[in-house]
Amino acid sequence: MASTPISVTVFRNGDVHHTGLKIVMRSTIRTMQQFFDVINKDIGLVTGACRKVVTPEGKTVNALTDLVDGGNYIACAGEPLNKEKLPRALTKKSTSPLPAEEQASSSATPSAAPKPVTHAKPLTKFGTQVTKPKVIFVFRNGDIHDSGTKITLKTTITTMDKLYQAVNAEVHLVTGSCRKIVSPMGKEIKTLAEFEDEGKYIALAGEPLNKERMSKHI
Repeated sequence: MASTPISVTVFRNGDVHHTGLKIVMRSTIRTMQQFFDVINKDIGLVTGACRKVVTPEGKTVNALTDLVDGGNYIACAGEPLNKEKLPRALTKKSTSPLPAEEQASSSATPSAAPKPVTHAKPLTKFGTQVTKPKVIFVFRNGDIHDSGTKITLKTTITTMDKLYQAVNAEVHLVTGSCRKIVSPMGKEIKTLAEFEDEGKYIALAGEPLNKERMSKHI
């Protein structure tokens, strides 16, 4: 009787929001390069093609026989393991393998999609009309599985630089600090007044907009 193939959960390096992808090590995966190919297809690293897989402690997996059934691993391109931004799903369960919902080879399980674009409605408080702050959804550039992060443009966010700081704190770009926000069409947003309520936007560091790997939720 054939033995049951092991399964592992693989996370993107430096992506605190990534929930992991369960990969079953079927007989079609015979080499590390074939393992990397599955990761590139199903997980899609923002920093480049997968070149190595490591444990959460940083130990490199050099052969398929090093993988442990039910184990958690992190996929890296050419960059080192980012221990400061380990996926939260990993840190919540450090004593046992993280159960991850098995996903189809073409996609990960998406979260609920943001609401359609609407316009802010004024509120009335004590007889005075108060404008409701705009809400936007910000996505990571090149991350097809990112379901977007909701950011409210509160009165404390008075400049684009302060918005970039909020994006860095909430969205966590893998490619570096946010330097630019663009529309899905690639138009750069230069002022807060240009944002539409409940609009969808993409955060960039120094890299160009990756239209080929735009989030499926945009």
